[in-house]
Amino acid sequence: MCQPVRRSRGAGAVVAIIEMMNKIGGEPFDMEDEHIIAAASQHVAEALAERFKELETCAETFAGKKVYFVFIGICANLLCF
Repeated sequence: MCQPVRRSRGAGAVVAIIEMMNKIGGEPFDMEDEHIIAAASQHVAEALAERFKELETCAETFAGKKVYFVFIGICANLLCF
């Protein structure tokens, strides 16, 4: 069972997908499961929207500056615009 995660503003573009697989007990998914995944999708959308705001603020702060990122031993050299 899949549920799209949509942006809350604009045209509601899909930004992610939530997928539930292999329900415990092997039973098929039902309407209650659909309601649960829809609610989870909304919470994920709200959390992502908040993070996007933080990233936009960060991007504005570092606009035009050279920034170095290190992710688990991998270094990326980026120029922010």
